Amino acid sequence: EDALPAILTPPSGDDAAKEALPLPLAVHRLDVRVCGLVLVAKTRSALQNMGLQFEKRTVKKKYEAIVIGDPSDAVQLNDDIVLQEDGTLLVDSPIEMDGRGTLPARTAISILETIPHSHWGTLGHLELRPETGRTHQLRLHAARIGTPIVGDDLYWDTGTKARSNMAADISETGDLCDLGITEELPSVRRGGGLYLQSRGAIFQHPITGEVIDIEVPLIDRFGRLLEKARLAHEYENK
Repeated sequence: EDALPAILTPPSGDDAAKEALPLPLAVHRLDVRVCGLVLVAKTRSALQNMGLQFEKRTVKKKYEAIVIGDPSDAVQLNDDIVLQEDGTLLVDSPIEMDGRGTLPARTAISILETIPHSHWGTLGHLELRPETGRTHQLRLHAARIGTPIVGDDLYWDTGTKARSNMAADISETGDLCDLGITEELPSVRRGGGLYLQSRGAIFQHPITGEVIDIEVPLIDRFGRLLEKARLAHEYENK
């Protein structure tokens, strides 16, 4: 936030002097390791209006992530995730919040692409849409279904535990043993950052009421990792 005054123009209009905040303020937060879109208010009325929209959960946020594994595999083995009628996945798994107890937490998932990978088994490129806003919700939900986000050393062990539990629950017939989601996770990828990005948001403009649908480009390192995986898979299958 300290850099915002240097990159944003001051608010304009008849009430600008009275309405302007001392400094522009982000109206929602991203984890320090998450990159991408942040919505910012420059006036008091905008800050109040956007705060109410977030409180009422009318702001629709969209993230993209690269994970280890295919979340659809977990539907057959993990009670936290279900397949919805529209073909998307829903993770419904409560999260404990400091001082607030255990609160409901829901994340909708669309699978954009899966790529076989010699080291990781499968890379999954996902669109994540949080229906609630709990701390580390997307990271924790991805790990709880056995598909931790690439680079997430905080919740990697959660992903490992989820895979172990799913493997243990498979029936003795072994009908589902070919699902990659039950394989042991490789070591966490360090040094390349967390592969989770805030991509877009839909909200009402705080002044005009117009519906704003904004999206930012996927950052380069996401594309490079996916393309490298595609090329490696093509080479291995020649």
